[in-house]
Amino acid sequence: QRARGAGLGRVEMASEAIRLYNLGLRYAEGSNGLAQDWAVAARLYRQAADLGDAAAQCSLARCYEMGGQGVDEDQAMAVQLYKQAAAQGFARAMCNLGSMYELGRGVEHSMVKAARLYKQAAKLGHARALCNLGYCFASGSGVALDLDEAARLYKQAAEQGNGKAQFNLGAAFMQGKGVPQDHKQAARLWRQAAEQGIAGAQFALGSYLEAGQGLAEDHPEAARLYGLAAEQVM
Repeated sequence: QRARGAGLGRVEMASEAIRLYNLGLRYAEGSNGLAQDWAVAARLYRQAADLGDAAAQCSLARCYEMGGQGVDEDQAMAVQLYKQAAAQGFARAMCNLGSMYELGRGVEHSMVKAARLYKQAAKLGHARALCNLGYCFASGSGVALDLDEAARLYKQAAEQGNGKAQFNLGAAFMQGKGVPQDHKQAARLWRQAAEQGIAGAQFALGSYLEAGQGLAEDHPEAARLYGLAAEQVM
């Protein structure tokens, strides 16, 4: 049987890869009238990945990283695919590969390598990478401790709507680390993160509402937020 893509020109191969990847996404999501089927999604991702599509390589890597999504868990294969996509400048793959190094999954743990990959993805504006790199600077993990740089990166990610960055920037304002202490700003950012379901932000905002810190005291709302946060950790 002739290999998929054989006889196709570069433009045709890229077009076919995009078609296969998008069809895989629809099976993964169970959208556009298709029943969710991870096995089919993973097979389509593989076909698109073999044609060099970076998004497909990254999505297939995620399937291997998580396991149970059409393929068995295989951290080494996930790393290999993330590297292929990252080599093409695909920011999401750079960020995910950085997380693999941070967690020591499929590779030896290295915060230096993790931070380097987060930095590459952050330069491309990837919100999660900006947030992760901000944490590296806030904790001195893989880079020199720099609270000002951490706050700057959190701000960039928060402006893109990243909930964890909104929570972390709120904590920076609460503590006055890298930014002037400002409880109203902390409360505003925690509210944004809480609305996205970030448990830490729900609890932090609840504590501010209970104490009337940074905003008007509101015990019923505080109790509601504590309940939402508790549901996520039970």
